[in-house]
Amino acid sequence: MKDGKPVVEWMILLIKDIKNVNKLREEAGFGQTVEDYAKDLLGHDFVFKNYTLEEALKLQNKK
Repeated sequence: MKDGKPVVEWMILLIKDIKNVNKLREEAGFGQTVEDYAKDLLGHDFVFKNYTLEEALKLQNKK
């Protein structure tokens, strides 16, 4: 926490089947989409983006 706000760092979650992740979550009994889960966990101003491996590696190298 900094100034009463959570500090969020980049987090890369590898999702093998991004097109079907929410369908698979529902079948497994999870009530939320992965986007809604991330927003609940990280705050509603969180932006969920599906990065390609190349994009994720570029972001990682900017640290």
